[in-house]
Parts: sequence; C-alpha cells; structure tokens
Amino acid sequence: FYDPESAPQRDLTMKIRILLGLALASVLTGCSGISTTSDWNPTFDFSQLSSYEWISSEGEIDAITSSRVRAAVNQAMAARGYTESDANPGLAVGYQVTTDQRSSFTTVSTGWSSGYRWGSPSWGMGTSTTRETVFTDGTLILAIFDTESRTLVWTASATAELNQARNAQERQQLIQAAVDRMMQDFPPGN
Repeated sequence: FYDPESAPQRDLTMKIRILLGLALASVLTGCSGISTTSDWNPTFDFSQLSSYEWISSEGEIDAITSSRVRAAVNQAMAARGYTESDANPGLAVGYQVTTDQRSSFTTVSTGWSSGYRWGSPSWGMGTSTTRETVFTDGTLILAIFDTESRTLVWTASATAELNQARNAQERQQLIQAAVDRMMQDFPPGN
C-alpha cells in the first residue's frame, strides 16, 4: 500500500542518510592513510656515509611543493645523522612526483520493486541514480644513489589522495607525513 503522505518523509530520510554517508566518507578520506613502499640494495653499507647532495628532480611540481618536499627530506636526513654537502657527498637524493586519476561509482536506488504478494504478482516503480566521483592520487618517489658507483641504493614511494581543498598547513603536514613514513626504514638496518 502506497501512502503519499509518507513519501516526502522517506525522501527526506534518504537524503539525510546520503548526506551523512558523504560527510563520513569525506572525513575518512581526509584522515585516510598514506600507502608507502621502500626497497634498498642489501649489500650497500650506509653506515660508511654521512653526507648527501640533491640531484635534479623530475615531474610537474610547483616551487612551493618542491621546497616542502626538500625541507621534509632534509629534516629526515638530519635526524638520521646525514648532512647536505656539495663537497664530495657519499649519497645523492632525488625525487619524482606522479599523479593518477581513479573513479568511484555510487548508485542510490529508491522506490519499489516487483515480486509476489498474496499469491499474485505485484510491481512498482523505482529510480536509480549513479554518480561518478573522480579522485586524483599523488605519488612521491624518493631515490638515493651512491655517488661513487652512480647506482640506486635505496628508494621509497608514498601515495595519497590529493585534495585541492587542503590549505597550506594541511599540504605541508601531508608531505611531512609521507616523507616520515617513507624514511622509517632508512638507513636500512637502523
């Protein structure tokens, strides 16, 4: 039995549930983790080196973000006893930035469906709405090379969802968190 008086109430309840779900998803996305990976040459002895230099980086990145990445890496390297030096450094540090878009589809259905009631077929009307949400993931890749052999000795990457609505402080915190998580295992065996 269809009660037209309750239809607006059901619609309002459905809209509130959808909005609450979107709000929760937004909060979780803002707090979502950063996925990281790292790898290194197990035969390289990091304990013999204490200085590094920066090499040119690739990828489209603005000067503000570049300075944030460099500052976060410099801080992490200093905390591990490494100093930046142009005079015969043992390591060379570089980074790249990439982006990737992904989509998520959400379908909300309302209304009635077909079935059997009291031994006879019944039917109803319903609607479905599908929405696409496009996300952009950013990946920061750090690479550390042995300057003597010019070989890669350590690398790590961090991936997180980019959100243009983040303010400057939130962007700085995201970069710092990504670098901290990537460099947890640097130098290896520490």
